Amino acid sequence: MILLDTDTVTLAVAGHKQLRERIEQADDTIAVTIITRIEILQGRFDYLRKAADGAQLQQAMERLQRSENDLQAFAVVPVS
Repeated sequence: MILLDTDTVTLAVAGHKQLRERIEQADDTIAVTIITRIEILQGRFDYLRKAADGAQLQQAMERLQRSENDLQAFAVVPVS
């Protein structure tokens, strides 16, 4: 299993070429901890709560949905 931290997930979903290639070529399961998932989504929820107008709210919702979709690509390791 290859366990990615929050910064690495952020780079991967942003399209970092070398990182994406390594992930795609990996034979192991690519995973994140539940803490990483929380950190990423918490940032999106904070942005949503701080939206000042409808346009920002719409953008925040789109980013939240995209992050949810991106995170589905990774197995989640729970806290034990």
